[in-house]
Amino acid sequence: TSILTIQPAYFAIMPSSKEVFESILEAWNTKDLGKFKDLCTPDFAFTAGPNSMTLEEYVAVMNAVYASFPDIHFEASDVAEDGDTVTVGKGKVTGTHTGEPFAFGPFPAVEPKGTKCVNDKEMWTVVFAGGKCKTFSAVTTEEGAPFGPPGFYVQIGGKME
Repeated sequence: TSILTIQPAYFAIMPSSKEVFESILEAWNTKDLGKFKDLCTPDFAFTAGPNSMTLEEYVAVMNAVYASFPDIHFEASDVAEDGDTVTVGKGKVTGTHTGEPFAFGPFPAVEPKGTKCVNDKEMWTVVFAGGKCKTFSAVTTEEGAPFGPPGFYVQIGGKME
């Protein structure tokens, strides 16, 4: 006689692109850049208009943003998923400049004065590869509206000249 033994099957269920995107928002809002890095491919690229950053450059900028805007908060609405791409029709980032002086790129640091900043005219496109974020692109939905880290810099009185 023979006994047939059935072993349980274990399947790795890969989260959807939208679920990974939601984890990215959670990582940003909890200031967990280690988790954020784990959710990205090694060749991750962030673009905001003409500015582009590698994963390490972006993490460095975010550390500065967190130090300068301790209450920063990211929100996304009008979110759609199409395979490996998530689009956000309305991205919003808010924060109050109560922490460290904030500088962007080669421009001088601005001392904190409690300025409340709002970037609410952003549209994001996030592309995933193998369940991880490969690119994150932010553009403004209104010509001249502030967006990305430079948007906060200008709102606190920084001059990008």
